[in-house]
Amino acid sequence: MRRFFVPSLNQNDQSFTLPADISHHIITVLRLRPGDIFDLCDGAGLCCRVALEDGTPKRAHVRVLEWRPEAETAVPIELLQGMPKGERFDLVLQKNTELGVSNFVPVYTGRCQGRIAATKVDKKLQRWSKIVREAARQSGRSWLPRVDRPRELEEALKNCAASLRLVLWEEAGVELSSILPQQLESTDFGIAVFVGPEGGLTGAEVECAEQYGFIPVRFGPRILRTETAGFGVVAVLQYLYGDTG
Repeated sequence: MRRFFVPSLNQNDQSFTLPADISHHIITVLRLRPGDIFDLCDGAGLCCRVALEDGTPKRAHVRVLEWRPEAETAVPIELLQGMPKGERFDLVLQKNTELGVSNFVPVYTGRCQGRIAATKVDKKLQRWSKIVREAARQSGRSWLPRVDRPRELEEALKNCAASLRLVLWEEAGVELSSILPQQLESTDFGIAVFVGPEGGLTGAEVECAEQYGFIPVRFGPRILRTETAGFGVVAVLQYLYGDTG
């Protein structure tokens, strides 16, 4: 079933007009016709099934068939990502949204090559928000992940409140599999995964992470690219504790 995100859904409404961008997509791109049915979600678990009544590329009108809440079935995972260069962070956002990450924290570290000028951060955030919204729509998620503003290392670490905090480091003496619990203690048990940038993390940065409760772990014998490491760990965590598998 096709799905779109409309942040301002009101459960009291039985019919309404869609925003211009969604109207354009369903009328011009998808060429939906009156009577076609699709889902709308507000990004926080409230969804409805609607039928298209009529519309133009700027104003499509729908009738609500049913309202329903949808629970988030993925385990809460916060990904602290050392900012990579170029557009690699776009890929990190897209694929980890598909895998169920609930919060992204871009982190500036000493070897980071992807620093963003302060004047360009707001524009980047708009782009990132669009990427996660589209990835969530295509993958059928009803909850939208949050993307934070880029943070310096210590600020990102001290603001992390996840129950289990992991930092991936190729020099760690502990394997990921050896420290994962057999089952989570509660439904709100959150996990944080900190991945370094292209050049990796320094020993001092790992020590700093340890001071804030992060456990250094190795993820197998191979050294993965910064944009790949998060995919691998998140997939394992969702398989063990979430809705994958």
